[in-house]
This record gives sequence, structure tokens and C-alpha cells, in this order.
Amino acid sequence: MGIPCLGRGSAANSIVSYLLGLTPVDPIALNMYFERFLNPARQSPPDIDIDFSSQRRDDILNYVYERWGADRAAMISTHVTFRARGAFREVAKVFGLSDKEITTIARHMPHASAAGLGSLKERFPEMRGIDLNAEPYRHIIPLASRLHGCPRHLGIHCGGIVIAPNKLTEFTALARSAKGLSVTQYEMFSVEDVGLIKIDLLGNCGLDAYEETIKTLARRGIRPPAHDLETVLTDPATVDLVRSGRTMGCFYIESPGMRQLLKRLKTQTFLELTAASSVIRPGVAESGMMQEYIRRVRGEAPRQPSHPLMLKLLPETRGVMIYQEDVIRVAHELAGLSLAEADLLRRAMSGKLRSMNRMNDVREQFIAGCEANGVDTASALTIWRQIASFSGYSFCKAHSAAFASLSWKVAYLKAHYPAEYMAAVLSHSGGFYGQRA
Repeated sequence: MGIPCLGRGSAANSIVSYLLGLTPVDPIALNMYFERFLNPARQSPPDIDIDFSSQRRDDILNYVYERWGADRAAMISTHVTFRARGAFREVAKVFGLSDKEITTIARHMPHASAAGLGSLKERFPEMRGIDLNAEPYRHIIPLASRLHGCPRHLGIHCGGIVIAPNKLTEFTALARSAKGLSVTQYEMFSVEDVGLIKIDLLGNCGLDAYEETIKTLARRGIRPPAHDLETVLTDPATVDLVRSGRTMGCFYIESPGMRQLLKRLKTQTFLELTAASSVIRPGVAESGMMQEYIRRVRGEAPRQPSHPLMLKLLPETRGVMIYQEDVIRVAHELAGLSLAEADLLRRAMSGKLRSMNRMNDVREQFIAGCEANGVDTASALTIWRQIASFSGYSFCKAHSAAFASLSWKVAYLKAHYPAEYMAAVLSHSGGFYGQRA
């Protein structure tokens, strides 16, 4: 159908995803682990996230409904719960307050959790001029706080869709969206609990700008090799643009902080761009690892010397753990954990699945495995502390690599056809600057 797409996330660790054209990067060439995507020891199903041109995403959804039928395909719902303003409004209506009276108070309320309504005056200056102890507010506030976490209405997941082997009503109740599409009444976790597989079909304005530039140039008979990643990675003009941080308008690498980082690192290879777009993530930057990585790339003395084994295992990132895949590599190579076990450790220390109990369970296994492989106990403990401190801010290398492939392609278009490319960016109001541009 000629719709630009970009598979990303952990699926980019799969060679099959790459060969099918779902993802743009070769996981073997980039030394990534399949187990980060599909792990035999993992109970939950794998996930393949695919970005499409935002303007063509509805075409994709229509195709899914037409191909499999509205009785077997549906968008996934989200359960929108009460927050401070909404909870206050609903309870205030029950007490008979008019819309004007409710709005007078609610407009000062921050977009905060309903559970904290009782302490708004202490925590938010904008509420200090309002007497919440007066009637009827002193009765409304405690009741509204009890609505915390209660469902308010169904929303629609930003990209999640399910396709069932039989009629969806055999798995979940359905609702009808404003656009007329069927929506599951189960949210994403419950959908998986009943055996359905969530597929994410997402919109990406970076692909819109890319597609429009290609079409504009095609009308003039110009067909640049922007789709060929190997060609654009070695293009001198593109390398110079990235290295000098002139990437405003380029998907994923256009924020002021990112442009400064590209200049500081003198980024000029695909692996360097992948690392740069990972270390700038809030968790890594706040942990101090971003500055440590910069120092090592620039040849400055490291503040936190790495164990020689870490430098040997992670030469690409100068011995600094940046990616979730780095944890898998260290646990597998040093401690002798199977790749499946190493991925379970990675899951225990990252994202919404973080589990300190699981981390503690693995600690003894990790230390014993290192000792069995000839690593002394002191070194094993040092490396374990680095892994533990890494907990919570690790990032998926496959995701960064997939996004970096589009970053480099649009950087090629900006380097060679800046007027056409920036016109396309402005037309779609996407990226870091959006409507503020």
C-alpha cells in the first residue's frame, strides 16, 4: 500500500522481524540478543510495535477491520480513573453546587492525584487562598479523595489493537468508539490475561515528513537513496550534519540537549548515534552515566573506573552500561546465567516490572556464577553493585537503533534537500517543537 512504517522496540532484536521488513536494523550486525524480544522463560507474550505515517494510520486500521472483520478486531481500551479535578467536580455536583461555583474552585486545582486532595493547600500555592474547610467543601474533599483509582470512563489506547481467532465477544465485552470502531472493555493487561495478543499500530510524524519529502522530490524526477541505510550512513554530508549537531527538524535527535550532545561527542557513526539517543534519556542522564560516557568518549579520565572485565565486555560503550541488553550480556558472559535467566534479571530491574525481591534472589546466583567462572568475589560484588545502581534507568538498544535509522535517513534528506525537507517538517508540525515552531 506504499505506507511508510518503522518497527521498533524489543522486536528489533529479532532477525525474523528484520528479514520480514518489520524492523529496519540487523540485530546480528549490531550484536543484540533475541532473548530481549522472545524469552522461553517469560510468561507474557512478546510485543511488536510498528509506527506508521500518522496521516495513513487510519488506512491501516481500516485495513485490519476489513481484513479480519469487525467481530474479530478491536482497539484496546484504557480505563480512565478519577483525578483531583474530576473527582471534585463529580462530588460537588451531588452536593448541588452550580457549574459556576464548581469551576471557581476546580480551575485552581492542579492536575494531580485525587488521593492528595486533602493536602492541596499545603502542596500547591495556587490553592492557599481558598478555604477548603468551609462548608460544603470540608465534606466534599474527603469524599472526592475516596474516588481515587475509580474508573471514570473508557478511553482508547494510543495504538493497541487485538485480532482474535474467533469472535471477540467470546473473550471480552465490546464498546463502540465515536469513530464507530469496536473497542474492548478490557484494558491491555486483562486482554493478555484472557489470551489475546496486543499489537501496537502507532502514528509517527517523522515518517510523514520523510514520505512527503520523497514525494515532493519524485515530482521533480529526483529519487534520493534515502531508503538505503548503508548508503546514508556513509554519506559525508550527512555525517557532517550529525557530527555538528545541525539536526533541528530531524526525528528523535532535534532537541537542544540532543544537538549539544551530538556536538560534544562528535557523533559520526550509527552505533554512536544509537548510544547518544539512549544516554540522553532522563533516567540515564540523572544517574550520572551520561556524563561518564561523554568523558570516556572524549578521552577524559573517568570518574568511575570500570572493572577491566566490563571494558572487555562493553567496548562499544566504553565499559558503561547504557542498554538493557548490556545487563543480559554481563549476566550471561560473567555469571554464566542462561540468556533466558539474564533477560529475567533485566526485566526485574527495569520499567514497570521492577522487582527488588527478584533482584535479591538473583544476587547470590550472580555472585556464585562469577566465582565459578574465575571472577574473584570482590570483583563480582563490584560489578553487581554497578548492575544494581543501573536498575530503573536502562534503555532498550533495539528501540534506539530502530529510531536512529529513521533519524539518519531524514538527516540525509536535510543535508541534501533542506528546503524540501524542512517544508515537510513544518507541514506536519511534528517532532520536538510541534505547534510551537
